[in-house]
Amino acid sequence: MLVSLGALGHETPAPAPAKVAPQASTVARDVTMSLVGLSAQFATATPGEQGQLIAQLVSVAKQRHDELAALLEIDPLCRAVGG
Repeated sequence: MLVSLGALGHETPAPAPAKVAPQASTVARDVTMSLVGLSAQFATATPGEQGQLIAQLVSVAKQRHDELAALLEIDPLCRAVGG
């Protein structure tokens, strides 16, 4: 006979949500919006302008990656960004 621990009243409490500083998610959101804006500029730019925008896009994309990775270290379920 199999009996789950939950049925016996031995449930493990859920871990408390991580406290994420509001500015951490704000920075991630702001960097994301910058990336979206640059992407829109790139889409309508001339080939010469696109060449100049590539470096900015790569730089902001790297920054966004780092910000989101830092948020995931703090809050693996990513509650800070609405996940």
